[in-house]
Amino acid sequence: MKSVQVVAAWIEGTSSEGKPQVLIFRRSPNVRNPGEWEFPGGKVEESESKEAALSRELFEELKLKVKIHSSLGEEKFSIQDRDMTLTIFRCQILDDSDLQLTEHDKMEWVDPMELDLKKLSAPDRPFVLRWLRIMKLK
Repeated sequence: MKSVQVVAAWIEGTSSEGKPQVLIFRRSPNVRNPGEWEFPGGKVEESESKEAALSRELFEELKLKVKIHSSLGEEKFSIQDRDMTLTIFRCQILDDSDLQLTEHDKMEWVDPMELDLKKLSAPDRPFVLRWLRIMKLK
């Protein structure tokens, strides 16, 4: 089975009430897994760091520039004929002035504490639980 490294962004923000928020995106009808909500990202290319891959993917897919912070960890899963390792990084938007949805048709800021996990793609769900554990420790 082929093994693939993928990365995604947990893009953090704050609501007008001062509550934490995270940005999720819905996949367009014309891409794989249409209608699924996810944290944006993509595959790590050979000779590319995970952080460089995430910056590149966010710019290619969304024209979004972010500051990458710490990792929320990694999870292994299998899809079709591939074993994947997904690493999600906490990120902050630096520049969204050119934001474009190319592989997604909708985006939404949500309170992670109120996020319906069934709304998210299965590989992304464990990271919400990790973030909630981190917040309880603070």
